[in-house]
Amino acid sequence: MTVTLPAGDDTPGRVQSVSSVATASAADQGGSGSGGGAGSAGGGGGASSGGGQATVNALVTLTNPHAAADLDQAPVTVNVTDHAVRGVLAVPITALVALSGGGYGVYVDRAAGRELVGVTPGLFATTLVQVDTSDLHVGDQVEVPSQ
Repeated sequence: MTVTLPAGDDTPGRVQSVSSVATASAADQGGSGSGGGAGSAGGGGGASSGGGQATVNALVTLTNPHAAADLDQAPVTVNVTDHAVRGVLAVPITALVALSGGGYGVYVDRAAGRELVGVTPGLFATTLVQVDTSDLHVGDQVEVPSQ
């Protein structure tokens, strides 16, 4: 896991503990009522209709505490990686094209012209996707849409 500091720098960290109780924000807690008077029951409990985000407290320690030595209660972003692979072939996600028969492919620029190659997608990252095929090799140029 990494922690993105307010200046945009990433530093590695480790989860030390995670709370077993989630809490909802104050806006998601629902309302409460009150009542009174002769012959009426007072009070009323609020109910939440859901749709809000729950928060789970976690304690994260930085591998290099000096990276955040000048920070005190600063907002950070915690980036959690649940799967990782190494030594794989990856292409830009925007290079993937849907095939009419199902599945995916990429257009590869070859000396003889462009070729549509079927691929099996694997893990997705921010801008890349792992692909598996015997028809694509390291160094091959794949087409991506112009921006």
